Amino acid sequence: MEIRKIDIKKTVAIENEKLGNITAMLAKIKPALAKSKDFVGERTAENHAFVEYVVKENIKNTIQTILLKSPVLKEMVDKNELKIVGAYYSFETGEVTFLNE
Repeated sequence: MEIRKIDIKKTVAIENEKLGNITAMLAKIKPALAKSKDFVGERTAENHAFVEYVVKENIKNTIQTILLKSPVLKEMVDKNELKIVGAYYSFETGEVTFLNE
């Protein structure tokens, strides 16, 4: 297991690939689903590649929402005082993949 030091001025928006009760999460992932229309392949919860694609789109949307809803954090990001990094956790492998670091 690799241990990575995370700078105190870094915020991580992290998601995982196991959506669990998808009905309860639909409202939160609808924007990510809408942005996933360009996905080539079967667009179902059984298709691991599609689920991963939607999860990653959701991470990007979460970061955008954070920046839109928090002028303080947005200002810190703009001044390079804070970096918000998206990450994807795989329950299957235990790995964390950073999307935009």
